[in-house]
Amino acid sequence: MPKPQFEKDVKELFSTKTGQRMLANMKAAYGDRISFTKDPCETAFREGQRSIYIQIADIVEN
Repeated sequence: MPKPQFEKDVKELFSTKTGQRMLANMKAAYGDRISFTKDPCETAFREGQRSIYIQIADIVEN
């Protein structure tokens, strides 16, 4: 999918009340947490979750 279409779809999805609630839930779960743990695999997994939230939030806010 071309990037402009992806960004348009994300904005449309997260502009709904349900999408806004989901984004708020993602922020609470992944937005401000520290990804680092003693287990490098868990750290990578947690940082992946956080990265997805940040990508979506950046698209929605711009």
